[in-house]
Order: sequence, then structure tokens, then C-alpha cells
Amino acid sequence: MGRVYLLVLVITTFLLFTTSSTDTRCKLRGKKERKTISKHQQCLKKGFKSTLTGCTPQNGSLSKRIDRKCRKVETQLKSCEYTCPSSAITLTMEPLNIKKEESEIATFTCITTVPKPTKIYWQRFVLNSDGYKDITELATQDINPSEKGWKVKSELKVGPLGFYDGGNYRCSLQEFPATAETFLAVKSNAALTINPLELKKEESETATFTCITTVPKPTNIYWQRFVLNSDGYKDITELATQDTTPSDKGWKVKSELKVGPLGFYDGGNYRCSLLEFPATAEAFLGVQTKPKGNNISYM
Repeated sequence: MGRVYLLVLVITTFLLFTTSSTDTRCKLRGKKERKTISKHQQCLKKGFKSTLTGCTPQNGSLSKRIDRKCRKVETQLKSCEYTCPSSAITLTMEPLNIKKEESEIATFTCITTVPKPTKIYWQRFVLNSDGYKDITELATQDINPSEKGWKVKSELKVGPLGFYDGGNYRCSLQEFPATAETFLAVKSNAALTINPLELKKEESETATFTCITTVPKPTNIYWQRFVLNSDGYKDITELATQDTTPSDKGWKVKSELKVGPLGFYDGGNYRCSLLEFPATAEAFLGVQTKPKGNNISYM
């Protein structure tokens, strides 16, 4: 009886040792297989039609006929592959470069085909800010099924254009790594007329300048005065009045600046400009003074 028990114990220990050793070896090989299957599943979650070839079932048992199973796993792992066409997702932007004049409308179209319905997002690069600003709310979306998945078309309209609407525009997909970019150039027709170009006044009098322009949308005229022994031009817009009225060609903006009672050092260059359009006009004011005697001086 003792010999039989000893024999059974030896056989059991041998089997356990063999099984444990072989099973560990299979699990080490199975890690590569499970990693491949995991990538395949991630691909499916993104909506791609991923294909998996040459792999054993993810929940396959390795406890039966371990040696033969390990050999099978080893053989199949050499050809265990998956395909995920993420790089195939592209965006087509039209037109790539466009030139427009102020008050016109610019239209951009972005098209893609994706494995599941999605949204196209739009951005515009804004100077003196954090960079790109979301403008998706200005665009329309059209999503339709197709033989290759879902065709998504988005159209963005910008306008009436101002000079500073020019720059880079971008469309992108949030769920897929695809972007497209285009450039819009806007030609400005804005011009400022200042009257008078040169004015001479005496101390204690009042100087009046008028600045007029016609622009595609309501805007403000800003005034500056060149100040000696300072950083240059100083804003004096608060001294001016402004009148904005619609016209056949857009909006007529008229601003009147009054400076006075004048002192000798009020003389110099005066400038009017537009913040949203590249237009400026400049005038000169000479202030006559009689400090002593009959000599006349101008600033």
C-alpha cells in the first residue's frame, strides 16, 4: 500500500511540475497574442472594420493537452496580425487658397468618409490671441451613408468679410487624426480722408479735424496725437465724436476731433485710423504763439 501511495505521489508531482512549467511558457507567449487582440478591439471601438487573422481565441483554454496547444500557439503567433485603417481617414478642403475683397463672402467645404457618423470642426487662427478659435457654429453639416462608411460634408461661410478675417482656416475630426487647412486673403478697400491736412491756429483757439471712411460693416475711428518726449502716439479718441450711417457702398463713418483751447505744445501730428481695417490718415497742426515782443513762433 505504501509503495502504491509513493508511486502515485511521484507521478502527481511530475505532472504538476510539467503542467506548471508548460503553462507558464504558454502564458508568456500568450501575452503577445492578447496584446494584438487588445489593439484589434480598440480599433473596433473607434468604429473601424478591423480584421484579425492567425490568432487563437482570446478565452481559449490552455489546460488540455498543454504541449500540443503550446506548439499551436507558437505557430499561430508568427502570423497573428490585425489591420486598423486609421491612417486612411483624410479630409479634403476646397478651395485651398482663396482671395476675396472686403464685404464679399468666403465659402469653404470640407469632406471626409468615416466608418461611423461624426462631426467636422472648424477653427480660425486669430492674431494676438491664444491661436486657433473654434468657429464650428458658423458651419453646416451633412452626413449620409455610403458604400465605404459615412460621407460627411461641412460648409463654412464667412462674411461679409473685413480685412482681418483673412488668415488660416482649419477643419478637423475629433475622433480621428485628420486635419486640413486653407488660407484666406482679404483685400481691403478701406480708405480714410482727413480734413484739413494742415492747419494753423493761434493759442487759445480750437482746432477741428474731420475723418471720413466707407467700410463694409460698422466700425470705430480712432484718434492719436504724437507727443514729444514720450512713447510716441497717444490715444485721444475720447475727445472725438462719431456718426455712423448706412450707404449704398456699406457704412459711412464720420468722426470729428476738436482740440482746444490750444496751447503751444498742442501743435504736431494728428492721426485717425481704423482698428479692423488697414487704413490711416494724418494731419499737421501748427500753433502760433507770441511769447515776447512781436516775434511769432509755430509749434
